[in-house]
Amino acid sequence: MQSIYDICCGNIFGTGSLVLLLRRILLATSLLFVALQGNALAADQEAFLGFDAEYHYRTEYSHMKGHKAFAIGPQTGYGYSWGNRSSKEAENSAIKFCNKWVVQQKKHGITGKCRLYAVDSKLIVKDPRIGLAWHEPAAGADIPLSKGPQSFHIGRVPRGIVLHLHGCNGMGWNRYAEIWGSYFNALGYDFFAPDSFAEPRPAEVCGSAWRTRARDQTIILKLRVAQTLRSIAELRKRYPGLPIYVWGHSEGGSIVKYLSVEVAGIISSGDECDASGLRIAAPASVPVLYLLGENDPSVEGIKLPLTDKGVQKCRKYVRNKKTKIVIIKNSKHDIWPWRPEVAKAMSEFVGAETFTLAQSRPAEKLTLSGQQISAKALYQKSRGHRAFAANTNGTFSWVSEWEFAEDAQQFTLYDCARYEHINVFKLSKHVCSVIDADGKDMMAP
Repeated sequence: MQSIYDICCGNIFGTGSLVLLLRRILLATSLLFVALQGNALAADQEAFLGFDAEYHYRTEYSHMKGHKAFAIGPQTGYGYSWGNRSSKEAENSAIKFCNKWVVQQKKHGITGKCRLYAVDSKLIVKDPRIGLAWHEPAAGADIPLSKGPQSFHIGRVPRGIVLHLHGCNGMGWNRYAEIWGSYFNALGYDFFAPDSFAEPRPAEVCGSAWRTRARDQTIILKLRVAQTLRSIAELRKRYPGLPIYVWGHSEGGSIVKYLSVEVAGIISSGDECDASGLRIAAPASVPVLYLLGENDPSVEGIKLPLTDKGVQKCRKYVRNKKTKIVIIKNSKHDIWPWRPEVAKAMSEFVGAETFTLAQSRPAEKLTLSGQQISAKALYQKSRGHRAFAANTNGTFSWVSEWEFAEDAQQFTLYDCARYEHINVFKLSKHVCSVIDADGKDMMAP
């Protein structure tokens, strides 16, 4: 059998044929690609220390009593056992639990074998950790912080800082950070939303993609923890003495749970309560706020729709006794500051005055300008939950295809005010009126 070297170089210049030379180069390239692809697929089926496994090993395993063992498997699988009568019993038990997980994942195409990582307090294999060092700030300049959205309180020194961690695919809709920045600025806070993708990292791993890209996910999660620790350190330098609140949504909601750092508070939304089945890492002195959409499928482990009784299990995952849990009614994954329960919970948590939304304008009859009439004609052809807002100055805004009617209407009011360079969250009464909602005329007769 020939090697790739043989195909590329063996007697290749003795043929006298340029065509044959090119054919052999192409064949060699194809074989190399197949070999690399096969090696990558095989690597993900090998046992390695995934992010959750490393978290368990570092935070829990060292404190376990009796004979113990820790096993790791393919695609982040792991199992551990403690309180055994002998090391051998611990080994067998850990391997058994790990292999049980692998069997459960076969339906997703995951195969491979588990192996021992540690027995009692001794590592017995070459350390298979991947990615950055555990829980250390990322090195170098904080490019994600400088490249991500930022908005600032206008006036004197801000009351504090809100550091927002985005979901698995980045900032998503670019207006999201803008809207939330406006809300926190109105409360007197500066707002930062670092862009994790601003420096080299694997492509996004969202949803069930972890089953085929578990190594990438482990690298990403460890990187994001390191990036966040670096941003916290940088913001402390810029704003000495000011409180820093860290809010993570979706994948960001997972990241905040692994931060063993002293901050003013941690906010988690769009994610389940726990940190891989364990208490979140924040010290007991750090208060925690959970914001959970009533029908958010990302809140795993609790029956939907969420109820006050059902979410009380979240309390066992935090050390701080002042943990607050808010269910956002008629909501799924995305959360918005114009929802009354969200605005109230956020403002109270960061120590600002309890926030209340601007009052709607009384129903009025507007004489629309030519531009407003043309825009409304386009709006009428749109689908989904939609709304059209306008005022007598000729300003207008409209949106369509929102998941919830309430959010469509509130966004048009926000956007209409923004066109007049007004932060809607600073208003006591709106400067625009919703004149149509889901095709229903809202103007006064």
